[in-house]
Formats: sequence, structure tokens, C-alpha cells
Amino acid sequence: MIFLIVMRQFAQARYCPSTSMVPTINVGERFLTYRWGLDASQLKRGDIVLFYPPKEEVPNIDESSPLKTLGDLTGLPVFPNRVVFIKRIIGLPGDTIEVKADDGVYVNHKRLDEPYCQEPASYPLVTMGDIGGKVGTGNTYAPYPKSTEPIVVPKGMLFLLGDNRNNSQDSHIFGFVNCDRLVSKAWMKFSENGLEPII
Repeated sequence: MIFLIVMRQFAQARYCPSTSMVPTINVGERFLTYRWGLDASQLKRGDIVLFYPPKEEVPNIDESSPLKTLGDLTGLPVFPNRVVFIKRIIGLPGDTIEVKADDGVYVNHKRLDEPYCQEPASYPLVTMGDIGGKVGTGNTYAPYPKSTEPIVVPKGMLFLLGDNRNNSQDSHIFGFVNCDRLVSKAWMKFSENGLEPII
């Protein structure tokens, strides 16, 4: 068990069960992740990160349970293991985010060049109140109802989107993600030619 805990602090092998990161990572593709550099000051826009999603997405895990902690540390199936999402960092603390439907994502009023995207988002995001939608449980969720404030990423938080913008449960639905919920960063994926970097 100690060996497993130590190894999981450095690198983990994972696979992608959803279409949310297509075409960067396809369904069933296996990839490696690493844990160092998860401090907010070392993260950069474009990094692909794994994180524990908000409880509104997967509400049935007791996050205070010591058994949950053992699951996080070891990955062993005998313990409860929390669901992990994978998305790309779009907004860092202090960034202003806007999404123009069928056009693109704007960060600090500049359109991002995103060749990795499946297609532009079909939804608009202008104010905090625009964030929301149907979460994984099937319920409708609005984290910042009726707010007309611009979307500015708070300190210690990130704004994360899937590369398959129109088929992704991400920050356009559940809002900002606290950096303390990060698990690891995507690193390399397995291909016919061996390992190749994920970009």
C-alpha cells in the first residue's frame, strides 16, 4: 500500500471514458498523468488537468470519509474512489472569460486560438448568471443565479472546458473549480507509435 501511495504521487496511468476531450483524447485512450506542478502559480492556460468535480455532478461520495481518503491515495477498488474529470485550463485567477456562440472563447477580451477544439461552443457566456445547465445527475444547476457580473476567475480557482465544447460537463455548467480539487496533469498518451505528448 505504501508503494502504491508513493507511486500515485508521481505518475498514474488512466483512460478517458467520455467524449469531452475529443479530438485531443478519444474515448478509451490511455494516458499518463503526473502530480507535480499543481500549485496554482505553476499552472498555465492550456494545461490539461484532472480534478474532482463538484458534488452537484456526482453527489453520492462522502468527502469526509477516511475510506474516501484511502481511495484517493491508493486507487484500490476496495475503497471508495471519487469520479475524476479531465478538462483544459481556459481561465486562471483574475482572467475575464466570455464565450461567443459559434465563434470562440475570449480571455481578457482576446479570442483564444484553439486548434485542438472539435468545434466552437454553441452556447454564449457573458455574465456569471449565464453559467449553468444540466449536470451529470440529470438535475439543472445554476451556481450563480441572476448574477449580471462579468465572468472573472476568483483567486485559487480555475475555469475549465472540454475540447469537445458542445459535449462536455465543465465550467460552463458548474462554474469555477477550486485548485485544491486538482488531482494531476495530463502528460503523455499511448498511441500506435508509442508515447506521444498531450497538447
